[in-house]
Amino acid sequence: GAGQLVVLRFVICGAGVGVLWAAGRAAIAPHNLRLLALRGILGGAAVVLYFIALRLCGNAGTAALLNCTSPIFTSLFAWWFLHERPSGRLAIGIALGSAGVLLVLWTGHSIRFGWGETAGLASAVLSASAVTTVRAARAYDNAATILLSFSIAGALIATPVAAVDWHGASAAIWTLTLLMGVSSLFAQLMMTHAFGLVTAGQGALYQQLTPLFTFGLGLVLLGEHVTVSAVVGALLALSALTYSAWPRRGAIGV
Repeated sequence: GAGQLVVLRFVICGAGVGVLWAAGRAAIAPHNLRLLALRGILGGAAVVLYFIALRLCGNAGTAALLNCTSPIFTSLFAWWFLHERPSGRLAIGIALGSAGVLLVLWTGHSIRFGWGETAGLASAVLSASAVTTVRAARAYDNAATILLSFSIAGALIATPVAAVDWHGASAAIWTLTLLMGVSSLFAQLMMTHAFGLVTAGQGALYQQLTPLFTFGLGLVLLGEHVTVSAVVGALLALSALTYSAWPRRGAIGV
């Protein structure tokens, strides 16, 4: 179940941070408790909705792409709350990226937007809020502390969902779940560290390779059907958003 996977994911991430702390490789020193709690709550809810979208959407790539529209909302939230003014390149990228998303959802007759797509878009909005909070929290707390708060709050939020959606699983599935949790731990640590070095909008946009890999892996490993319009839309969205995030000539250290 979606909640089951999310709980296990966060438990593994939290345990990983604990191991790094015990080994002296990470410091846990919370300072801004309000931002840490907010990051955990928003991020936890976003992950739960994303996993629901993975189950309900037509394929994993669509769910990933919808979730990765979060830069649209991240840029807006960073503008409103962090006073990071978006550039013209960013506006162009967002407009073309949105057009690409619509192509991915195009069925040949209409735009497909069911419960899975709704969950994916909602996860993007909450993820954008969480990313903006990470950017603000990095002024007070390190990556390990932020990830630990994210793991604790996320596990608490996902537990009720897991309780009503629990499924038995084979040893192979538990092994895949363990691999998912470990990879998530390292991905989250690197992402959280990166947000101390770039703006919120840039950091979110650099994550746009995720749907491309997800479409490809879904096709190869899961045998998922990918339409021509989905491929064109995904490439358009990723190209547009990557272009808008690419540093201008002479911009060093972004």
